[in-house]
Amino acid sequence: MKTDTHTQGEIITRLAAETQAPRDVVEREYLDSLHDLSDGARVRDYLTLFASKRVKRKIHNQKES
Repeated sequence: MKTDTHTQGEIITRLAAETQAPRDVVEREYLDSLHDLSDGARVRDYLTLFASKRVKRKIHNQKES
């Protein structure tokens, strides 16, 4: 899946850098989130944005606990 300006790989790499989490962890969380969000979605324009936000929130919460 290619977004307007970034590929999934670029998004995952950016998220890993922003969250300072291992890329493989971020990749798994991102793809799982993207799959969950896309299941039954009628509009897919913002799925990568929502998946990214979900991953950031999840990793942030894991670091706090």
